[in-house]
Amino acid sequence: LRTIGTAFLDTVLRPETIEQHRLMVSIGKKFPDVGNVFYDAGPRSASAAVSLWVQRQQKAGRLIAGDPYRLATLFLDMLTGEHQLARLVSVDDVSNPQTVAATVDLAVQVFLRGTETAPRAGEPPVRPLC
Repeated sequence: LRTIGTAFLDTVLRPETIEQHRLMVSIGKKFPDVGNVFYDAGPRSASAAVSLWVQRQQKAGRLIAGDPYRLATLFLDMLTGEHQLARLVSVDDVSNPQTVAATVDLAVQVFLRGTETAPRAGEPPVRPLC
């Protein structure tokens, strides 16, 4: 999950991705079809990909039952919040490699803590937060 989160933020925070996001937000209302294409190719496909991981974990009994897509979206939203918005409005001092890594680590812990089933015999529980 940490690898997924890091790769996701690496993509979302690239300058070209930020510029594309700005463009889509600015024209989405006037050109909703373009906005739909962007949303399907970006946010919706990212959530769908992570939902496959969630489904595998649910089938293995590691995560609680629930809508895998919704759970995946919540996880990805935890990652983007501060960093993506800061980049969108050109505040660059918020998102450096250390703060991004710390966000990924904390989002993984919070997500797993909130969705974990009881640990199986012999398996360690999720690490304590902070």
